Amino acid sequence: MSSMPAAKLPVPEPLGSAVIGKGVTTIIGQIFSREDLTIDGEVDGSVELQEHRLTIGEKGKIRADVSAHEVIVLGSIHGKVEAKEKIDIRKQASITGDIKAARIETEDGAYLKGSVDTRR
Repeated sequence: MSSMPAAKLPVPEPLGSAVIGKGVTTIIGQIFSREDLTIDGEVDGSVELQEHRLTIGEKGKIRADVSAHEVIVLGSIHGKVEAKEKIDIRKQASITGDIKAARIETEDGAYLKGSVDTRR
């Protein structure tokens, strides 16, 4: 046997973001996050990220009111969406509900049904 100490594996640094994957069938309730969050599963309820980015992936289906610093939508949201900074709606996205943000970007082909409120 060797008397050499075992090598310590480096501890990975946290990436500062969380993921709810497409394998998550449905989350019912409230989600509060203190880091960036990507949702590729289904959520019924509310999602709140005060100072962080929320990304709704292509497979993400949200039936909730959403509030975040920045929101990027590739999937679908049915509910109110509010961002302090920006809402980025990609071409394959679908939003049914009122949206409010300082800036809103919408790609050609995105679906939006509801009111739009931009503020300075």
